Amino acid sequence: GENNCCQPQPVLWDVLASWNDELITKISQACSSDLRLVNIFCSALFGDTLQFNSIAAQDDDDDDDDKRESALTEMMSHMSQQLNRETRWIQDHVSEHHPDAPIAFCHNDVNAGNILVDGRLDSGDSSCYDRDSVATIDYEYGALNYTMYDMANFICEHCGGNDNGIPDYKLMPSLEMQRKLVQEYIHERDRVMDNAAAKHVGEYEEVTKLLSQMQTFQMVSHLYWGTWGILQGATELLEGEYELENIKSRIVGELDIDSWDNFRYGKNRLDRFRKHKQSMLETGQKQMSYLYNSGRL
Repeated sequence: GENNCCQPQPVLWDVLASWNDELITKISQACSSDLRLVNIFCSALFGDTLQFNSIAAQDDDDDDDDKRESALTEMMSHMSQQLNRETRWIQDHVSEHHPDAPIAFCHNDVNAGNILVDGRLDSGDSSCYDRDSVATIDYEYGALNYTMYDMANFICEHCGGNDNGIPDYKLMPSLEMQRKLVQEYIHERDRVMDNAAAKHVGEYEEVTKLLSQMQTFQMVSHLYWGTWGILQGATELLEGEYELENIKSRIVGELDIDSWDNFRYGKNRLDRFRKHKQSMLETGQKQMSYLYNSGRL
């Protein structure tokens, strides 16, 4: 709209929309010879909310190519609608509840592998590190985005999963630790912006506001990297990196459990997105802190 034409826009929603389109194209290509694969992708993407049992159960030896193509087109249409529906839902949620969420250049993939520290200072005491001895690398995904998305994504990365595709959400930092992170962000932001005159007036209110945003964007992070994981898995499948019959075993963790798997990682992140979304729908944004403190989320 006119009001937004000169405002910085986050890359987040355009990236998700692009990935959704690319994912549907690749799933369609991967499933063209075996409609039963559609339900495996559906399970990874949507859990039990979208299945095509009656269609996908067709005999794949059926020689009616037109019938097969028609069924595949129908299923891809439903999957595309569902993917875009999820993206629109979270985008609308952000617009409604966090309309003034700050936007700036973000890294968008801050994880342990992308953080360098000066090993000469390693004394077992994290307080020895400061802005001169810590650096982030690998700005492949760097772009304008919501600042609290970058923070939320960093929080989610504490749960790992980069070794076997199975994040451990018991490692999620407590709400109090997240609050301290937001406080440090505010202090450093004001230092960089030379906003010392503010003297952190109203800091408690701003911390609470940004913390609420960060909790919402943790859900977005799950959707973002979950979609990415399934997209990477579909690409590997098309490139013949593993056999079709192994897909389900890889996703559910019955095969190659000790090694990285894009499919499995994507499914786990999307499972977390759905759990997070359901909790938010049931309790509302104001109750999210309770869920974190009680360990229910």
